[in-house]
Amino acid sequence: AAATARQASAELYEVREDDRFVVFSDRASYLSYLTTGEVPQGTLRPGAGPHGETALFVLTPEEQALGEKAPVFGLFDGSTSADQFYGEMRRYGRVYVFDDPALMAAVRTHGHPAYSYVRVADGPQGETVVYALDAARQYQRPDDLIAHHAAQAKD
Repeated sequence: AAATARQASAELYEVREDDRFVVFSDRASYLSYLTTGEVPQGTLRPGAGPHGETALFVLTPEEQALGEKAPVFGLFDGSTSADQFYGEMRRYGRVYVFDDPALMAAVRTHGHPAYSYVRVADGPQGETVVYALDAARQYQRPDDLIAHHAAQAKD
């Protein structure tokens, strides 16, 4: 098996549209996209999704300079992990929130986390927010993740 690269901290934001993912590592670009609905210019990867969907990666200037070595690609495909991670995925009219890129990849593949804490109408536009949990935390309220998401929503 190939070794997984690791970085200190990372963020990943995704919006699932019909047959593609729009992927951001930069919150400002993600929020702009959510506000305007305009598809930003990015790197298109047909078939990069778990079921052959197209992925559009919106890259920061720093990521553009790194090209194929940009961490956003590894976070999306599971070859990069992070000690501190925050991720959001918007699909089915819900906001899914993650603190583990592997959980995010599992939801991308299967559609919903095996374990979660759900807050109805708690999203910025009244969406249901689903906090993805692993088996070890399935009975614990994810207060740190809820607080981090609330702080992100205020930005």
